[in-house]
Amino acid sequence: LLAGEGAAPAAAPAPRPQLGYSFSLRNLRPLVITETEEKLMPAAALWLSPHLGRLRVPVLAYVAVITVMVWGAVGVTVAGRGPWFLAAGAILFYLSDLAVARDRLVTKAFGSRAWGLPAYYLGQLLLALTVGR
Repeated sequence: LLAGEGAAPAAAPAPRPQLGYSFSLRNLRPLVITETEEKLMPAAALWLSPHLGRLRVPVLAYVAVITVMVWGAVGVTVAGRGPWFLAAGAILFYLSDLAVARDRLVTKAFGSRAWGLPAYYLGQLLLALTVGR
């Protein structure tokens, strides 16, 4: 979610993989937005907002991009146009980024890394399995 410790606000990384995943889902229709997905971005943004300081704009932009990625993956899956592991991978990726945000912005805790890293790697694996499907 964020650049290394002590990085300047402008150093927050561009959400390249998430944009790529979102872009790859663009032609798969129909997309369905569930009530849960409608609430993902505002909930994450509200939770993180008090902790953002100068990183407010890049972090909230990142939350928007990754939420669109999840929305697209779940929508494609719910519409029957993608395998279950597309949605599962996107959700795990999202949750892993929330673990990073919690660890870096809210409170340092080993628990965030303990579940965040496995969620990240499993999410990436599941997304990779959708290539060529």
